[in-house]
Amino acid sequence: MVWPRDSWAFARLLGERRRRTLAGALCILAAAGFSLGAAGLIPLQPWTLPVSIASAMVSASLFVLFCDGRLRHLDHQGGVGVLIDLAIVAALLLLR
Repeated sequence: MVWPRDSWAFARLLGERRRRTLAGALCILAAAGFSLGAAGLIPLQPWTLPVSIASAMVSASLFVLFCDGRLRHLDHQGGVGVLIDLAIVAALLLLR
């Protein structure tokens, strides 16, 4: 995993190993939240919307904070993921 190596937000604060650990933990948190939100969609639970939106925001924040801060090769730094997260939030808010 080379992606969080040049994080503009954490490169000076954390060593490479800690950046990778933090990025991995946030990825797991976002995935768990998306899974929980999807499980709540089937029985139409009221907590599904906030859990899913929070997961999308964690995911988008993760991509933004761990990119290198340059506007090059955004597709390799999570730019597509941010667009997907925004589409998820928009769909959830429009279809609630």
